[in-house]
Amino acid sequence: MSLISVKQNPVDSFIFRADIRDAESAKHVLTTVGCGLLSHGVTSFCPTVVTSPSSTYHTVLPHIQPRQGSRERGANILGVHVEGPFISTEKKGAHMEKHIRDPVKGMESVRAMYGPGLVNVTIITLAPELPGAMEAVTSCVGAGITVSLGHTMAELAQGEEAVR
Repeated sequence: MSLISVKQNPVDSFIFRADIRDAESAKHVLTTVGCGLLSHGVTSFCPTVVTSPSSTYHTVLPHIQPRQGSRERGANILGVHVEGPFISTEKKGAHMEKHIRDPVKGMESVRAMYGPGLVNVTIITLAPELPGAMEAVTSCVGAGITVSLGHTMAELAQGEEAVR
């Protein structure tokens, strides 16, 4: 059972990585989505930006800042969820393989990929078996970013190590 019907929900027409280009478009997209979600009883959300080229993250992430919601602005924005590009190509799902990367330099790779908008990221989904991923996990957690293990081919031991 779906709580929000795709055909009846105008917020489904937005793709954060494609529709946010600057502060003005961000305000429009985030207000429209936030008000649409609030009308369905959702009080807080994390806009998700999926696997993309680094330039997309550098453009989009600075404009999705955590904010208190209101009737006019919609649901609270808790921060951005970046789902990729540090995921397994074998478990990529709908993610574009040409943009998938390994965080070989750990947190340095994460900072380079997301740019200055990393300060707005509250959740990152990554595959812990990738080269450099364990260092990235430790550094992200140390920076207050929640790490979600996903799109992964990790062995149980790798997953357990990542959550320690």
